[in-house]
Amino acid sequence: VTGYIFGSIGKKKKNPVSSILRDDAEEKDAAALNAPPQRVRSYSKILRQPDTELKSVKRVIVVAHSLPARPVKNEDGKYTVVWDDSRNWLSALRMLRNESDKAKYHVTWLGCVDAYKYEDEEIKIIETELKKHDCVPCWIRSQNVRNEYFRGFCKGVLWRLFHYVMPQADPDFGQLWENRWKAYIEVNKLLADVAVAEARPNAEETAIWVHGYAVLLVPEFVRKALPAVRLGMFVHTPWPTTDVVRCLPSRNRILEAMLSSDIVGFHTYDYARHFLSACRRIAGLDFTIVAGGRLGVKTQSGRTVLVEISHLGINTHFFNELSQGEGVIAAVEKIRKEHSGRQIVVGVDHLDLVKGTFIKLQAYRRFLETHGEWKDGVTLLQVLLPSWNPPREQKTIRESLFAEVKAIKENFGEGCIKVVDASSSSLSVEETVAIYRCADAALISTFWDGLNLVPYEFTASQDPERPGVLIISEFMGCSRSLSGALMVNPWSLEDVSDKLYAALEMKPGARKAHHAKRGRYVLNHTTEQWARKFLADLESSKSLQRDLRSVEGKYLKKNFTRLSLDEVTMTSPSTSLEESEDQSASHKAAMRFAGDLKRAKTRIFFLDYDGTLVVEENLEKVDDDTAAEDYTRRVKPSQALLRVLSDLTKDKRNIVFIVSGREKDQLDSWFAHIPDLGLAAEKGCFITWPERLRTKLELPSAVCSESKDSKNKSRWESAMKMDVDWKADVLRLLKAYTDRTDGSYIEAKEVSLSWHYDAADPVFGSNQAAELHRYIEKIVSSSVVDITRYSYHKILEIKPKGINKGATVLRILERINSSKTVDFKASPVVFAAGDEASDERMFEALLLACGKADEDRLKLASTALQAPDVKLTSGSTYTCFVGLRPSSADYFVHEPADIVKLLKRIGSSY
Repeated sequence: VTGYIFGSIGKKKKNPVSSILRDDAEEKDAAALNAPPQRVRSYSKILRQPDTELKSVKRVIVVAHSLPARPVKNEDGKYTVVWDDSRNWLSALRMLRNESDKAKYHVTWLGCVDAYKYEDEEIKIIETELKKHDCVPCWIRSQNVRNEYFRGFCKGVLWRLFHYVMPQADPDFGQLWENRWKAYIEVNKLLADVAVAEARPNAEETAIWVHGYAVLLVPEFVRKALPAVRLGMFVHTPWPTTDVVRCLPSRNRILEAMLSSDIVGFHTYDYARHFLSACRRIAGLDFTIVAGGRLGVKTQSGRTVLVEISHLGINTHFFNELSQGEGVIAAVEKIRKEHSGRQIVVGVDHLDLVKGTFIKLQAYRRFLETHGEWKDGVTLLQVLLPSWNPPREQKTIRESLFAEVKAIKENFGEGCIKVVDASSSSLSVEETVAIYRCADAALISTFWDGLNLVPYEFTASQDPERPGVLIISEFMGCSRSLSGALMVNPWSLEDVSDKLYAALEMKPGARKAHHAKRGRYVLNHTTEQWARKFLADLESSKSLQRDLRSVEGKYLKKNFTRLSLDEVTMTSPSTSLEESEDQSASHKAAMRFAGDLKRAKTRIFFLDYDGTLVVEENLEKVDDDTAAEDYTRRVKPSQALLRVLSDLTKDKRNIVFIVSGREKDQLDSWFAHIPDLGLAAEKGCFITWPERLRTKLELPSAVCSESKDSKNKSRWESAMKMDVDWKADVLRLLKAYTDRTDGSYIEAKEVSLSWHYDAADPVFGSNQAAELHRYIEKIVSSSVVDITRYSYHKILEIKPKGINKGATVLRILERINSSKTVDFKASPVVFAAGDEASDERMFEALLLACGKADEDRLKLASTALQAPDVKLTSGSTYTCFVGLRPSSADYFVHEPADIVKLLKRIGSSY
């Protein structure tokens, strides 16, 4: 890929500190989009950098619904293996094994074989014979599972839906879904298990390449078993628009499974664009720009999945050489003699509803009606190929086709159309090539087609001195690459008729020019070239994850470790912490954490509330429907959680702060009766200190009840002098955007405003937030407010300048340090826990205080935050993220219940 990526987009210069504090996934994309134009040499030179940690791929396991070779029983009762070279492009991947100056791969094919058709002894023999040809069968032992999986789910659901045949066409769709879906999962799991077994024990040198809509879940199962394996997927059908994908009851599961791959490939940009839209609108994942102009999806687990756009080719030389063979030449002469005096128009279609053969015949009748002079000068040679559709559906299609053929013959003569019905048994490759070569024109006007190689085969089989004209549907995947073809709208009888007339009237010189144009593309884009390019990209894509490691099936930074005290039993502070090499990183972290807690004279805790301490069993029980809809009422802490926090604060070694985005009145109503619990409201705009620290900080006592009296309010101090004159203007602007954006709402706090758009249309809401962001920057000085866009939670927040959780924890630590309350030289334990982007500022600030600012985000944080006077000890500072997502924290727990359990254990045992 060469050329310019994106042009420069004018943008107002921003305050550097304001820019740094934005927690905004789109901010990074905007930086790429707004960058000055730069010449890109090639993707391979940019992304394919040598990585000494990764071993090169030596083996490729190709996973598909079926094998490109089949067992055939001879007359003597023995089985031999026959490769399908004519219609199955998978067999062409054998060229990857050839000795050449290019990479040589050991290729293994893996696909389903029906075990119920054979005896047990035959199964063993067949498996042995297939493996001699590097084909590994995945045995399907139940005919019912096979039917539910392939005819039911693959052809009855996915194939139809991906070709825009909506579920309402099947009145039994809902009732049949469960059994079909279960069978689909079962077969995909079987295929994945076989692939994993084949990949071991050399998974680091193996690439697993999954093909087709029938195996969309395979990457999910493979990734769980082999987290580090190179894993690619290619979808050979159209990928429909998001509204169509949303019809699938298990749409999220399918998208997540596909995104377990390192690369997801499509034949055209349209299909890739629809896939990216589905990722955004259904899974909430935005696309990103990868070096070299590639598109990618950043998953919640931290991985970047590349989206490849590359159309599959054919073995061009095979068809070209075969077309010049004696057998084919003789067959061509025979066909031309049979239709002497007529130009031959070829149509080759599977007996499938989405191929549009019936409307093609109607268009051909329209052509004969409009151009009656051609009725004795043209023949449509329509070939019908086998289909996997249900027999009843095939019967209906065949009957309608032959009824139309009969009508054409009755009106325009027997010689104007001939049907070659190969729907029950395929044509040989020689017969197919002969039909291609004799044609004066080819009419392939399918409704939707992701992969249809007939136009490629037709082009490669033609005589360059006497080429035919190619007419294809504009909805076919190959329509974007074959520029030397005439494009038609298959639903327009007039358009097809006109293009057919133009093709038949085209002069020899124009025919040669069109053929040469598409011929160059077909010649230079072979199956082997396509496969090698994909595998090279797959090999290099792993470098995008070089700084990550697999953490329970998700890719996160290498030092991300689960934190728990469940497995620790400490009988004495002096217990040895020498750990054996075979102990897990999690166990080591737990032992170190337990030891530090026991030894430390002071332990300081910074805890987010929503999403960190809020778990179902810790919430106040609500009975009325109104309360159930009120999130604030529902997250009121239960007595059990309050006891955990109270027990934690009773230990005089502990200094505990809840650092929340909630207002101070709300936090007071929940926690004011715990005197030694510090609170930071609105992310630090207001702070109230633990009672036992107030004397040392020279603050009056603030012991109070749960009521909101004047003393309760006076115990809060403002972090800084804050100007809120901007709120009225911004609020008016937010109200205007809320009126224009369905699903959005405003959250107004004492000194900050938040605009929520999580319930709005994902794309429209995101665009509105971006526009709103720009307008606020125009009406309010960047020296007054910080505007932060939280892409994951779909929130635009406007708050006073310099207020964030990172600045708040540093302010608290420096205040404690200046009062001599804590001896920081004695290495107190500092523990921080949070679950969202605003908590990242807290983690970054603590890592900055530890002197750990070597990573990119910490470098950014260090420019946004002044170097703190307090110096923390790296080994006794614990930052913990709730959930498995990319984070600046060093540790993680799975859910809020784990944090509560951890705090309860500390309060009772440490």
